[in-house]
Amino acid sequence: MLASRLERWLGDATGLAITTIRKHPKVSIPKDFPGDAWPLAGLLLRQVLREPTIDFGAPRKAPDLAARKRIRVLSIIGGCFLAAFLGWTIGNLGMNRERATNDDLEAKARVALKEYHRNRRDTLRLGHLEKWVEVEPDWLVQLSALQEFASDSNQVVLDGFTGTLLVQPVRYDEKTRRFTVESEVRMDVSGEAIDRTTADELRARIVENDRYLLRSVGAETAGGKRLSVPFGFQLRTTVEAAGDDAPSEGGAE
Repeated sequence: MLASRLERWLGDATGLAITTIRKHPKVSIPKDFPGDAWPLAGLLLRQVLREPTIDFGAPRKAPDLAARKRIRVLSIIGGCFLAAFLGWTIGNLGMNRERATNDDLEAKARVALKEYHRNRRDTLRLGHLEKWVEVEPDWLVQLSALQEFASDSNQVVLDGFTGTLLVQPVRYDEKTRRFTVESEVRMDVSGEAIDRTTADELRARIVENDRYLLRSVGAETAGGKRLSVPFGFQLRTTVEAAGDDAPSEGGAE
């Protein structure tokens, strides 16, 4: 009677089909088995069958249908966090390596830059000195050119010659990579002419030549040692350095 009532009540409460087992082939009950001990037989049967049962003393919680979705979402979020952490770790390690490489290259570049500037400075100094040395006029050529203006020794005699080299500072042009230097020769010339007209003609021929700038020195007098009219003048002319036609090695990089 109690089993029948429980069967109906459990069926209504759970919505499941309830079957009351009154006997089972795996359970052998003696004839004198007390009715109050049947629940013990049911427990033995449950252990034998190993099927899911309902413990009315401690019923299970209702299944959480959203648990799988939450677990899936949490798994995705955890995977994203893990991927982000791994990416940050790998990126941080790579960045540290790149920084170390950059620092090493920067140190090498600084050393190389110092060497480059030192080498360039020494090269420019050498080019400067070479350009300075190249300014070396040929005094015999200068004297021979003056002698051509007074070719007739019976009319004009040159008996005094002093040459001075005047050199300006050496300059370097970054665009052309050349060293240039402006220099000129100053020549103090003295001599004697047969008469005043001959001396004036000598000056006129020199003035007409574009190579020379003439300036008279002192007042003209009369009565030379060999010829009657002594004279004196100063000439200036430019002189080219030996290597002015080619780029200077000091400007090469």
